Amino acid sequence: MAPALADGSACTPFEVNSGTCVTAGVGDDDVTLGIDLTQPGSPQQPGGGNGNGNGDGVDEGSAGDDGGCKFPVLNDKCQGFGPGKTVPGAPVVPTQPVTLTDIANFRPVAGVAGMQPNGWMIVGLDTNFYSTGGTQVVDGMLLGTPASVRFTPVGWRWSYGDGTTATLATPGGTWKSQGVEEFDATSGSHIYRAPGTYIIDLAVIYAVEYRFAVGPWSPLNGTLAVQSNRLTATAGDATTVLVERECTANPRGPGC
Repeated sequence: MAPALADGSACTPFEVNSGTCVTAGVGDDDVTLGIDLTQPGSPQQPGGGNGNGNGDGVDEGSAGDDGGCKFPVLNDKCQGFGPGKTVPGAPVVPTQPVTLTDIANFRPVAGVAGMQPNGWMIVGLDTNFYSTGGTQVVDGMLLGTPASVRFTPVGWRWSYGDGTTATLATPGGTWKSQGVEEFDATSGSHIYRAPGTYIIDLAVIYAVEYRFAVGPWSPLNGTLAVQSNRLTATAGDATTVLVERECTANPRGPGC
């Protein structure tokens, strides 16, 4: 009996004699084509499901007794791939330690520094400083592998321009958001003791974590300080600051 083609039709005498008769094996998940390389005049062997011409009938798409499956078996089916198909590999995750230097290309946007009053202070009274912004996730390539880096603010380091600094555990907020009156003390307030123009700098301190693909987050040792915008403000006594600077714009303001 002549071997059958993939569509069920018999091979032609020419295909049989030339040794190019194509057979097909159909499994649960695969269709595997093979060529019976029979020499003219040799006896024909019934082709099996794997199309290898050995007539063993092995179906590579079915787990069977699990003896012939080289891959995990799920619901009685071999989860492998047929001959000639590409087996997708798991993402290659770097095993070397990651440091802060390695994430130099991942850069968070520092929170914006603000102050109240805006651009001026009264000597001897509280000036309110605060920062906006929060946690950020930046995507990119880390050690040649797609990754995400998460920056979480954990500290706000203020340099007030009068020789004093403070590192705070909270970003602070506006007077209104904190439910206090103007010039009341806040978690981010600072008092200037002498008139003058001051330059105020803020560095936001971030804890850093990273992950490859959709794996778990891993913390990095150390923290990263990112400079925020610079503020310039003038301090004066109540009469100079409130009356000369503010009363023109706000005649009903304090001291007017």
